[in-house]
Amino acid sequence: MQATANPRLSVIVPVYNVELYLDECLRSLAAQTFTAFEVVMVDDGSADGSAAIAAEWAARDPRFRLISQPNRGLGAARNTGVRAMDPRAEYLAFVDSDDTLPPNAYELLIETLDETGSDFAAGNVTRFRSAGHVQSPVHRTPFATTRLRTHISSFRPLLTDRTAWNKVYRRAFWERHALAYPEGMLYEDAPVSIPAHYLADSVDVLSEPIYHWREREIGERSITQNRTDPRGLTDRVRSIRMVRDFLSERIGSDPMYADHLAVYDRNALYEEMPLFWKVLPGSDPAYRTAFLDQVGRLARDIGQDKVRALPVPHKLKIYLTVHRRVDELIALLEYEKKHGGSIPVAGVLRPRAAYPFLDAARPVPDSVLRLDHQELGLRSRLDTVTWDEDGKLRLSGWAFARQLGAETRGQSLKTLVLSEKGGRKKVVVPARSHYDPEATVASGAEFRHADWAGFTATVNPDRLRRRGRWTDGIWHVRIAVGGTRATPRRGPLHGARTGTGQTPPAHWVSPTSASPRRSRTASCTCAWRRHRPAPSKSVTRTATWSSAVCCVRRRRARPPCDCATARPGGCCSRRWTSGCRTRTAGCRSRPACGRRTCARPATTTSGCARHRPNARSPAGTPRSCSGPRTPSGPSVSPSCSTTARATAGPSSPTGSARCTRGARRAATSSSSTSPRSRWSSGSPPTRTAPSPSAAATRRPVPTPCA
Repeated sequence: MQATANPRLSVIVPVYNVELYLDECLRSLAAQTFTAFEVVMVDDGSADGSAAIAAEWAARDPRFRLISQPNRGLGAARNTGVRAMDPRAEYLAFVDSDDTLPPNAYELLIETLDETGSDFAAGNVTRFRSAGHVQSPVHRTPFATTRLRTHISSFRPLLTDRTAWNKVYRRAFWERHALAYPEGMLYEDAPVSIPAHYLADSVDVLSEPIYHWREREIGERSITQNRTDPRGLTDRVRSIRMVRDFLSERIGSDPMYADHLAVYDRNALYEEMPLFWKVLPGSDPAYRTAFLDQVGRLARDIGQDKVRALPVPHKLKIYLTVHRRVDELIALLEYEKKHGGSIPVAGVLRPRAAYPFLDAARPVPDSVLRLDHQELGLRSRLDTVTWDEDGKLRLSGWAFARQLGAETRGQSLKTLVLSEKGGRKKVVVPARSHYDPEATVASGAEFRHADWAGFTATVNPDRLRRRGRWTDGIWHVRIAVGGTRATPRRGPLHGARTGTGQTPPAHWVSPTSASPRRSRTASCTCAWRRHRPAPSKSVTRTATWSSAVCCVRRRRARPPCDCATARPGGCCSRRWTSGCRTRTAGCRSRPACGRRTCARPATTTSGCARHRPNARSPAGTPRSCSGPRTPSGPSVSPSCSTTARATAGPSSPTGSARCTRGARRAATSSSSTSPRSRWSSGSPPTRTAPSPSAAATRRPVPTPCA
């Protein structure tokens, strides 16, 4: 193949004792679909046949060049390759000589940089061996999704992107910040990769795998695989210190770097230190001494404030490391390996970890052992979601506090809290605890069971209405768990992975309201929206006009009113309730709770074009609402009657309808006993049939409004 006239990309490949893997690595570079590149191979004093393989490739393909130098380490070899790259190259990349790349790796990265103009692009990584490829655990979170023109300050998981070989840098960016790898040490990637993320204006993150990271199975183990080497531990801690120094030096010029340093320290405590602890039980005395010296001093430099925010097991390990109690630290690591994440707990109101191997002669402070929300957070699962025949939603699942379990019913009282997204309304729904041993199996806890973690709750959808009306909205469901001598804890209610807990069934809860109908014998309309008082949440109203008579009907769980028992030509009207007040159409004001009667005159305009419940008619026809008083305030079985008579008078044409409303007879025709006293005596008001002469002047009595 001919040499590229103007290479846009220079790939630096340090070579040292990799004769088993070098040919495969160089073949993957030669097979790249992006061809405008050069490969600068730097032999760092290899003692095997690696230099011969590299020389053969340089003679075979003019895009490959070989540079030899005495052994000075990986960082020095990379810096040598950067100095020897073609001056016309726009981009720079690094490849370890035992790894490989997919064919479209550099084409994808460089096309992305040409499109976005970012300072460098980084791609996903797979770990591979003879059995196949798997996702690299280190790169799983930061490269889960593609993000163009992003930055480490806005996407914190990029702190774990410490490797050098899954990136393509702009040469101008590299030279502007004088980037170079530290020499004479291992783990030299992070002191360049992490500062580069902070120095860049923008970075492209690709979820597509562009690098294959080998896990060596034969031959000499790689640096990352040889974790019990005391030098590797020392250099790794040194690498962390170099990044901390880079961030600390810039705090004076940019206060944002103080936040960056705090985030990096937390990442070092969470991500880096567990790598040291993992190999500690099987290590030799030299490694343990280096561990106590280097890691203990690093923890003291980071400070107690950042350590205090860690989970109790993590915090206890750092405490034992700083105080050089290596035997108890190893016992803690073995204990976790045997029991998983289970923590022995002592105390109820202020629970604390009670590990049996801790030396009682040297007690650990309560601030280190006290459990908080990180260890005692809720675990929950919604198993089933069903709708009852009466239209109510039934939820069933389990919930309990981690490490505390649910050993008795009294220690596992539960309540659901529904909160509307974007609003302040909250609905509290009590839940009933029941026996559910499946929660214990799902928890995996070894010291406390969660057999009483099950719950069942019923949600009435009517409680989700807004001012009595159905509105579209999203409701978040949280569950609170408390009990006897237990601190209440709240958390989200998580759905199951299968069944109705994952995909709840849909249900139409809004009732269908009948539209107003126009009478064939009267040219007047009536809509229930005219009634200003809003219906209660459990009431559905419809309006019907027939023969100039307006009948307001409300559907409730009691027998409907029968117009036949009312005055001829009249119509029944039930009283509706909202909250603690009783409202009746025709009353000017809302009577307070406990009032038994209200009497306000009401009328409609001539022709029934509209009705005005709060207006007083010239005739002064009154309206009465009476019912027995109950302890809860509103009447349980009220009796509210409304009559409407159509008469032909001198002021109206023959046959035209004139509507008046009344609920009582005139005072002259009533008995001396008031309606209130008659109702209180237990006998309802009597109704007398109209005389034949009066009945002859009225329209036919309308049918009962069932």
